[in-house]
Amino acid sequence: MKHHGTTILSALALTLMCAAGCDAEEAEPAEFRALADNSAELNGIVINGIVINGIVINGIVINGIVINGGETAGVTLESALAPDGDDVQFMWTSISSGRMMMITKGGSFFSGTGAVGTELTFNSDEGDYRLFVDDIEYFNSGEFKGGSLYHYDLTYEVKGESGWTGDKTPLCYDGQGNPTQALILPGEWDQETGDRLSYSATSLTAACRQGALAKCAEWGYRPGLMPSTHQTCLRMVRADYDGSGVPHTLNGTEINVGDVYGINYQASEPGLMKEAEWGPNGAICLNREFLRHPELTGCEDPDDPETCFPGIPECWGAPENLQIYLYWWGARMVTAIGIEPQ
Repeated sequence: MKHHGTTILSALALTLMCAAGCDAEEAEPAEFRALADNSAELNGIVINGIVINGIVINGIVINGIVINGGETAGVTLESALAPDGDDVQFMWTSISSGRMMMITKGGSFFSGTGAVGTELTFNSDEGDYRLFVDDIEYFNSGEFKGGSLYHYDLTYEVKGESGWTGDKTPLCYDGQGNPTQALILPGEWDQETGDRLSYSATSLTAACRQGALAKCAEWGYRPGLMPSTHQTCLRMVRADYDGSGVPHTLNGTEINVGDVYGINYQASEPGLMKEAEWGPNGAICLNREFLRHPELTGCEDPDDPETCFPGIPECWGAPENLQIYLYWWGARMVTAIGIEPQ
């Protein structure tokens, strides 16, 4: 399964004080998934477990805006308007597909692609902002592992000295500087550490595609359904071995991925060497000889378990065996790298 990482992506985490509730729809898992890079399909169906990963958790938060209900760090949600212009009373997202749903004060219900035209206004110490839902694309259960998904075209506007200018800017960009879409995920994540802060379906994070949060959801690990495995994927994608939030990889690095559920299966084959087994707090074991980028670990001797991530043991078994041995310790995923034949 091959994806392409990108460099800098934008994102906005926003939480509304809404009624608890979510759409617990579950779609059949897809046998294959389409590959996307810069929102363009590459090579259709995928049969292996290769992932080209990136290190961005979710990109850049606009001036640090993270809405956590009411006021957070000088930021408040001033208004939330539904597509019909009525005030939104409740807003939430489905735990599987990321389908945005809302009920207005007048009792109207908007859902899925019907949420196009939603507008959110924020006040902050750094300025006032409006976020717009300009378009929504629905992908059925055959497009992505884990079932159907909604992708959102989001833009924002900054209030100038003379008022709202009408100049809208895309919220998300890919590595080539082209606008890209976002997923709406339930919950919140710390942009520095990658730690999950909330599991609520009424706490909405706009996760730009190609960032680690969205990638892991697209690869079949939906945070609303598999929160621990999605968190494991977040650590794995960024080579966050010790769970500190520090990445030890580069965008565009190929890794081979498997998991204990068979969502993504990676069989042992010549040239593949196990890098690590992963859990939600980072690597549960390492084969230090086969780290993706040992030069990025900061270790004087990356092969020395006494000084390089000393709290993480060496993996069991031969490195060419990609079996997940430590699932009873919480290991959910395994990564391997390809070694050129000598």
